[in-house]
Amino acid sequence: VLLLGLLLAETAAGLTITGTKGSCSCDAGSDSLNCFNLGIASKDLPAGGVMGHQCPNLRSVDLSANNLASLSPTQFVGLTTLMFLFLHENRLASLSPTQF
Repeated sequence: VLLLGLLLAETAAGLTITGTKGSCSCDAGSDSLNCFNLGIASKDLPAGGVMGHQCPNLRSVDLSANNLASLSPTQFVGLTTLMFLFLHENRLASLSPTQF
């Protein structure tokens, strides 16, 4: 699926998010997803529940220093093992209650 020039690939093997500065990926065996400073915008993130389905064992997600203005309340559905979520240095105006 091509989203405004940025690639978001969902496969049985995992998930890859590509921003303007690089890409990050995870799969069912991954315990972390490091997407630090990759030029990822909110619209480039997978739909709610996709990350939890493709990478269910994530304990740490780093989305710091990107171009995130908002996050869907269902963005992290299915990530029941998530312990650390790094969002600093983004343009988030507010955070709504999030479902996991």
